[in-house]
Amino acid sequence: MDVTRRDHIKNVDIRASLDISEDIVGRIQARRLRYFGHVVRMDQHRLPNIALRDRVEGNRPKGLKGRPRKRWLDNVTDDCYHRGWSIAEATHL
Repeated sequence: MDVTRRDHIKNVDIRASLDISEDIVGRIQARRLRYFGHVVRMDQHRLPNIALRDRVEGNRPKGLKGRPRKRWLDNVTDDCYHRGWSIAEATHL
């Protein structure tokens, strides 16, 4: 569209003029949920499925400050929440 930031046109207006209905956040959420479904359907002995189900033993190192880092499953849970699903519903879907 040959639009720069200096034109002060909102991203919503640009997406509307290009007939793009989904924003990048929604697209990332959809792909993350699609991959979650792929991992859930995998054989129980595959590494992605093992990493999804298992917990890491031990404590957080003492030198780290601030809140704990967000895990991939935390993002999947947030994506499900935005769509009105529980994690169990997403697993069955």
